Amino acid sequence: MREVPEDNAQWNLSQIEVAFLKLRIAADNVLLQGESALPEFRKWFDIHYSRIELVSTSADAMEIHQNPQLHHLHELLRKFNREKVVLVDGPDNLLLANMPDFIADMQQLAFAPRELSVGGVELKSARSDAKRNEIVKILQTIALVSTLVMVSLIAAFVFVWLQRRRLNMQSAEIRKAGKFHETILRASLDAIVVVDGSGKITDFNGSAEKVFGLNRADVIGNSLSQTILPERFRSAHESGMAHYTSAEESNIVDEGRLELVAVHADGHEFPVEVSISEAHSDDGRIFVSYIRDITQEKQNKEDLQAARDQALDAYREKSRFLAVMSHEMRTPLNGIISSLHLLRDDPLSERQERFVNLADHSSNVLLNHINDVLTIERLDSGETKSAKQVFLARDIAQGLIEVMRPLADEQNTSLLLDIEGEEAFVLGEQRQIEQVLTNLLSNAIKFTASGEVTLGITSERVNLNELKLDFSISDTGIGISEEDLQTVFDDFVTAESPYERTAKGTGLGLGIVRRLVESMGGELHFDSILGEGSIFGFSITLPIKDEVAQPRDQAAAEDGPSAPTGLKILVVEDNPINRELLGAMLERDGHVVSFATDGFEGVHVASKNVFDVILMDISMPNMNGIKATTTIKSSQGLSRNTPIYAVTAHAMPAEIAEFEKAGMEGCLLKPIRVEKLRAILSEISQDDPADAPSEPPMAPPNPTGATDIAPLLSPDQLRKMREVFGPEAMIDKVQAFLKEGDLLIGAILNNTLGQDRETLQSSTHKLSGSCAMFGATLLRQTLTALETACKEGNEEAAAALQEKAREEWKRTRTALDAIYTQG
Repeated sequence: MREVPEDNAQWNLSQIEVAFLKLRIAADNVLLQGESALPEFRKWFDIHYSRIELVSTSADAMEIHQNPQLHHLHELLRKFNREKVVLVDGPDNLLLANMPDFIADMQQLAFAPRELSVGGVELKSARSDAKRNEIVKILQTIALVSTLVMVSLIAAFVFVWLQRRRLNMQSAEIRKAGKFHETILRASLDAIVVVDGSGKITDFNGSAEKVFGLNRADVIGNSLSQTILPERFRSAHESGMAHYTSAEESNIVDEGRLELVAVHADGHEFPVEVSISEAHSDDGRIFVSYIRDITQEKQNKEDLQAARDQALDAYREKSRFLAVMSHEMRTPLNGIISSLHLLRDDPLSERQERFVNLADHSSNVLLNHINDVLTIERLDSGETKSAKQVFLARDIAQGLIEVMRPLADEQNTSLLLDIEGEEAFVLGEQRQIEQVLTNLLSNAIKFTASGEVTLGITSERVNLNELKLDFSISDTGIGISEEDLQTVFDDFVTAESPYERTAKGTGLGLGIVRRLVESMGGELHFDSILGEGSIFGFSITLPIKDEVAQPRDQAAAEDGPSAPTGLKILVVEDNPINRELLGAMLERDGHVVSFATDGFEGVHVASKNVFDVILMDISMPNMNGIKATTTIKSSQGLSRNTPIYAVTAHAMPAEIAEFEKAGMEGCLLKPIRVEKLRAILSEISQDDPADAPSEPPMAPPNPTGATDIAPLLSPDQLRKMREVFGPEAMIDKVQAFLKEGDLLIGAILNNTLGQDRETLQSSTHKLSGSCAMFGATLLRQTLTALETACKEGNEEAAAALQEKAREEWKRTRTALDAIYTQG
C-alpha cells in the first residue's frame, strides 16, 4: 500500500514529458492549421499545466523537491506555464501572433521534462533498495513483538488473578458500606419507604415513622397500599404495580417531585411531596420513595393566596373609595368655588374681599390635593398616555418660566432659563412633559427662599431622526440629605420633619413625576447636597418632526378662550345650589339657560327644544346622566344631535371613558372653572370672533412720575385680574388695594424691630400678599426681604428696606393710579 503513492508519483513524472511533447505537436499544428487548432492546443496546455502543478502539491512527490537539481527543473517548467498562461487564455489573434515565440521557448526548455523524468526513476531505484532493508527490519521486529506478547499474556493472567482476589475483598467492604448507608437513610429528615416488586414494604426509616405515626417493625412486610395510602387510591396503586414493566412507561417513577395524598395512622389524610426511583438488588426490583409532609407549605401557599386576594380587594375598594370621595368632595367644592366667583362680581368691603380670597385659595389647595391623589390613581391604573404633539422645547420652557414666576417672586427667588445644544421640533407627549416640569419647578421654588432656580435644557441629536432632550431643574435651596434622597420619589413623602412643615403639599408631586417619566420611556436623574441645593431632571429621546406653522388666528386663540354669548344651553343638575351657580355663570356671559332637575326631566326638555349644548350632571335621581345621554342620542327628539358634556365630580379614568362611550363629547369636572367652561362653549359657538367688541389694550401709557413701569408692575397679572373682575370692578379693586396699601405702608414705616416687631412683620406680610395679587412685583420683592430681616432680627437691614419700601410704594401707587384712575 505504501508503494501505491510512489508509483503514482513516478507515473505523473513520466506523463509530464508526454504532455510536453503533445503540447509541442499541438503548437506546430497551430502554425500549420491556424485558428482551428487552438482548442486542441489549449487543452494540452491545460493538461501540461495540471501535471506540473500536481507534482508541486502532491505529498508523494516531496522527494523530488528535496533534490535541488530536480526541483530546479520543476521550477523552470512552472515558470514557463505561469508566463504563458495569460497568453494562452488571451485573445486568439494575440495567441496566433505569438505562437512562433511560444514554440521557440518550448525548444529551449525541451531538456527539462526528460531530465526530470529520468531523475525521478533514479530516485525510485534508490528508494526501493531502502524499502527492502526496511522489510527485513520489520520481520525482525515482528518476532520481537510476538515474544513480548507471550510475556504480556502471562503477566495479564497473573494480574487478573490478583484483581479477582481484590474484588472479593471489595465486595466485603461494599456490604459493610451498605449497612452504613442504611443507617444514614434511617437518619434522613425525609421519610424513606422502600418497596419491593410486589408492593411490600422492605424498609421504613425513622422520619417515615414520625410522618405516618407508624412503627418500622409493624409495617415491614406489609403492603404499601394497605398502610399509608388512602382507601380510594388503593385499587389503582395495586393495579399499577401489577402491570408495571419499566420506568419509561410509568407516570410516577423517575418523574421528579409529585404531590400526592397520604394517610396517617390516626386516619387523617395530609398532602405529601413524593419522589420515586427504581433500583435493582439481589432480590429483584425495588422502589425507593422519598416522602415529605407539605401540610405547612400548602397552608402557607393558601395564606399567601388569601393575602393576595385581600390585597386585590383592598385595591378595588380603594379605587371605589377614591371615586366616591372624588364625587362627594368635588360637589361641595363646586358650590364653594362657584359662589366665590359670583361674589367677586358684587362690591365687597376690604374685610369681605380678604375673606373671599382666603376661601378661594383654600379651595384651590384642597382641589389640588384631590387632583394629586386622582392623578396617582390614574397613573397606577395604566391611564398614562396623552395625545402627542409637535413642539419646541424652548417654547415649553419659556411658557413655564412665566407661569411659575409669581410663585418664585413669593419666595424672593430668581427664576432662570438655560438652553444648550441643537433645537428642533419633536413629537411627544407635551402635556405630560409640562406636568413633570411644573411639579419639579414648583418643588424647587418651594424649598428655595431668596435664591435661584434654573430650568436647564440640553439637546443632543442621537441620529438623523431623533433628538435626546435632557431637562434639569437646579436650585440653591435647603437640599436633601443622602438618606432622604433615596425615598423622595415615594408617595406621601416630604423631605422635612412633620412637625416643622415649611412647604405645602401632599408629598405626591415627585411620585407623579416618577410615574409620568417612566410612562414616556424617559430616565430620571437627581442629586442633592444638604444645605447647598438640589438638581432634579429627566432625559427622553423623541422623534424629530418638521416645523408646523400655526395659522395666525389659531395662535391667537391659544392665548385663551373668549366668552361666547347667546348660546341656548340646557343645564341638567339635581343639586339646587350647583344648578343656581352654574346658571348664574352662564347668564352672566349672556347665554339663554334652561334647567332640568334630573335625567328624566332632562330627556323630556331636550326632546321638545333645540339646544346648542347640554351640560349633564351624572349622579341624579330617577335617571342618571349616562342613561339620559344615551336616551337623548337614540331618540327622535329635537336635541338628539346636540353635543352633551358631563358636568360631574366623577374623575376616575374608567368613568370618563364610560361617559364618552355613552355619547358625551367631553367632561367638565367640578368644581367648575370659568375658563374651562368658556373654552368648551367657545368650541361650540358659531359666532365670528372678529365681530366681538375688542377690549382696549392692556399696556398702559407711561404716566408722569412713573418713568419705569415695567419693573414695578406685571402686565400679565393685571390682565388676569381684569379678566376675573371685569374692567369696571377692576377699578374698584385697585382703589381698595391703594387704600389698604396706604394703611399698611404707614404701619410698616411707623414701627421698627425694636418697638413692635410683630406689627411690622404682620403688616409687611399682608401688604406683600396684596402686591402679589395686583402684580406689584418690585415692591413685593422688597417686602419679602423686609419680612426675612424681621424673622432674622436684622435691624440695620430692616431699616434700610423700610426706606426702600416707602419709595417703591410711591412709585407703584402712582403707576396704578395713572392706569385705573386718571386713564
